[in-house]
Amino acid sequence: MIKWFKNLTKEGLQKLLFFGVLVLVIGVFILAFTLGGDKPQVEKPNDDKTEQPTKPGDDDPNKEPNENQDPVVEMFKSPCDLENYDVFRLYYSLDSATEEQEKAVIQFGSKYFLSRGISLKDPDDKEFDVLASMSGTVIEVSESPIYGVTVVIDHGDGFTSEYISLSKASVSVKDTVKQGQKIGVSGSNEYDAQASNHVHFKIAKDGVYYNPLDVLGKKKSEIK
Repeated sequence: MIKWFKNLTKEGLQKLLFFGVLVLVIGVFILAFTLGGDKPQVEKPNDDKTEQPTKPGDDDPNKEPNENQDPVVEMFKSPCDLENYDVFRLYYSLDSATEEQEKAVIQFGSKYFLSRGISLKDPDDKEFDVLASMSGTVIEVSESPIYGVTVVIDHGDGFTSEYISLSKASVSVKDTVKQGQKIGVSGSNEYDAQASNHVHFKIAKDGVYYNPLDVLGKKKSEIK
């Protein structure tokens, strides 16, 4: 082999070198084509661009309530959803005008009693659904020939609401009710027969009654 290499002429050596370079170039080209080809280049993931899992947020239309968020604070609402209703009986207050005080006096037999709530009725004297003024727990459902059916709801923090003169109740003691849930149907009673079909609505805190007209639309924390 060495002897053959020494016998090569200058011209033969040049040809051998040429063919060697040619083979090298062709080899490199084939290797590059095989590795590159027509395959798309896959971008290496960038940690800075990694998409994070979607979390429910303000812009997420399907977001779920966050357990860490404060619960919605309710305001006392009317116990009926009539578009128009009459406030037949008012809450008695020493500060009220004489006309309003007269409308807050209930005659039962030969005796007179001061109203500690308000009586609501349909203008056409029709019965209507009575709704929970605020969420809470039913602590009393009773029936009396004088007062009709009465439902009392405990709203916590010493607050209670009473619904008197119902013809029937839709809830039972210990039931948890939501604001606006139907708890009964209006009716009439002997105690205030003059009011005919109505619901007598009371709100109290620690046993002290408040004028419902002053409480509706307020949070418990706003009532002093």
